[in-house]
Amino acid sequence: DKRKVVYKRRLDTLFAMRGTNKQLCRVMSSDFGEEIFQLAFENFCEVSDATHGIDDAPPTMLWRHKAFFLTGLGCQTCDAHPTTRKPNWVFGVRMCKDCLQKHTVIHQELQDESWTKWATYEELTKGLPHDEVQGWSKFFKSAYTMIRYWRQSVKNRKALLRHAKTPSERERICAPPAAKQDKQLLEKKAREKRKEALKAELDLIGCELRADSKLSELFIEGFPKSLRERKKWTAKKVAERMAQMKYLHEYCREFKATVQGWRREINDMFDHYGHGYGNYTYEVTGFYSLGAAVRDLADTWTRFPKQWPWLVQPAT
Repeated sequence: DKRKVVYKRRLDTLFAMRGTNKQLCRVMSSDFGEEIFQLAFENFCEVSDATHGIDDAPPTMLWRHKAFFLTGLGCQTCDAHPTTRKPNWVFGVRMCKDCLQKHTVIHQELQDESWTKWATYEELTKGLPHDEVQGWSKFFKSAYTMIRYWRQSVKNRKALLRHAKTPSERERICAPPAAKQDKQLLEKKAREKRKEALKAELDLIGCELRADSKLSELFIEGFPKSLRERKKWTAKKVAERMAQMKYLHEYCREFKATVQGWRREINDMFDHYGHGYGNYTYEVTGFYSLGAAVRDLADTWTRFPKQWPWLVQPAT
């Protein structure tokens, strides 16, 4: 059937798109991409028997993962079984029966064997990674649940318990692994800490945290990433730069208002007295040229704000 080749190439094209650039990868990894992979998967199911046993896949597996398994081989650990017929899903990995028996061991085997010399069943399996496999037994006509462990993990635990001499050592070996801190939670707490530190510095110099400030946003997000560069941009430095920008905007606003006031007053005098009655620019600004007055205003500006102590005040 030529459709099998066409649908197979469509799946290959979808995976090639995910590897083209980050933008396409985000699109193909979104809900929209999941719908595309689901449609391509269902089309391939109509013309191929390679999807037999896919219902045994973990319920949390995404459609792009299922499509990836279709484009590859059957067993993920060997090349002896190149189809997806009757796969065994353990730890989110698809394995054939031979590889399943080679790499994993069920809890019944551990309970039946005599471990009393070196460890009990509870000591041997406590804290080890395991996977519960639920199925239906045609022989017993009933549902069953198996707990599978990695055979190598059991072997390593057995070797450690064999050399343990004190109960405290055995307890330490059998203790479950320490819970890892969530990286996203740590980043969230770090952002909150930087935000509070920036607010405290801004309060000291009479400024507030603005939502339109790109500098404060980057600082809270932890930019720059380089630790050496980040040390230069402390909360105090960022607060000072934000205060400088606030002062700059207020200075420009007041400077512009002063010049516009001069222009308005000169125009009013001209409209009232007309031509020939003195130099209106000199009477208003003290200069014969408005440009000279503006330059002098910029050079002799003394109205600096006093509420920001970090600014150097002009000598009086």
